[in-house]
Amino acid sequence: MRIENLSHLKNLKVLDLSYNNIKVIEGLHGLDRLEKLYLLSNKIKKIENLALPALDMLELGSNKISEIENLDGLPNLTSLFLGKNRITEIKGLEHLKKLRQVSLGPNRLTNIGNGLRCLKDSLIELYMQENAITKIDGVD
Repeated sequence: MRIENLSHLKNLKVLDLSYNNIKVIEGLHGLDRLEKLYLLSNKIKKIENLALPALDMLELGSNKISEIENLDGLPNLTSLFLGKNRITEIKGLEHLKKLRQVSLGPNRLTNIGNGLRCLKDSLIELYMQENAITKIDGVD
């Protein structure tokens, strides 16, 4: 399934395309007022093509994502949900200065590491359940 023919919906604030067969994030350009995007339970392998200036919440749980990347086009993101994916490392969050809530469980994380250090002034909720974490460092 492809995401297409949405660019004319200029006032759209919430888009839920969960439980489909989407493999690639595309076709969202022009949705400059979009605040909430739900892409839960699809077949997405890569976070990409997300330049949505008003987006506040992104739900990408239950996909096939292995890397946190390409989020720099989301300057107003406050909530990010990436549970039930294949993520092994926390990284790629440094541009998300307003991020307050992050959900990364369950995934394949073994170490929290330095990936959250960039969020020390904004993050207030962190969910890391059902990973394989054996070491917590870099969060001072």
